[in-house]
Amino acid sequence: MRAFLINLDRDKDRLAAADSQLRALGIAYERVPAVSGKNLTKAEIRKHVSRLRALFANGTMYTPGQIGCALSHMNIYRRMLSENVPVALVMEDDVRFSSDAPRIISFVSSVINPEKPQWVLLSDHSHGHAMEIKASGEAPHLERCGYDYCTEAYVVTLAAAKEILRINHPMVVTCDSYPRWTKRGHIELYHAKPTVAIQNRSDFHSNLEYDSIVRGRTGLRRIAWGLWRVFGRTMDELHFRIFGR
Repeated sequence: MRAFLINLDRDKDRLAAADSQLRALGIAYERVPAVSGKNLTKAEIRKHVSRLRALFANGTMYTPGQIGCALSHMNIYRRMLSENVPVALVMEDDVRFSSDAPRIISFVSSVINPEKPQWVLLSDHSHGHAMEIKASGEAPHLERCGYDYCTEAYVVTLAAAKEILRINHPMVVTCDSYPRWTKRGHIELYHAKPTVAIQNRSDFHSNLEYDSIVRGRTGLRRIAWGLWRVFGRTMDELHFRIFGR
């Protein structure tokens, strides 16, 4: 199974940490340069982001970090299509694995169906926080789910990659919009058990800049945002029912 590691050119410390970890675990990978949202021109943003639909779906425009993150993952999906990669392991450079990771990744590779739009998360944030990771004698298995977020490590099929490119380019939602995609039948989402991946938040900060958006929602802005969300979600659902995306 091909493995891809997303890394911004400037984040050499993250690359060094990820490389050391992956070498120790025996996971061979290919580095994929991440897209820096801050460096995108207005023309590039118009090309790669559906601004009106994003406003309908999200209620506000995404941060440069969120845009860059989504486009980085979509670049891997394009490589899967152009190089006919049936299944891929996708990792971000702030991922931290348990020593169980090679065993669980090997299991996922043996059971995933490349012909179906399947997506297997190696992390688990579904309870509002990342589950602890540690070596475990638990028998590996998959659990079907409909909710989670974050993209530090997952396995994705070519069929799922094609579907996400069809429905989310130009970008409408972030690259971890799993509840939306499972509810609408675009992908089959699973957790790999035991959980073997987590974001390394102790050493690295997120590049998504999401907190800046949340801090700006106060008073009347919060009320206006809530009203826009009702209207936007209605328009977003109407678009899906008409166009299937």
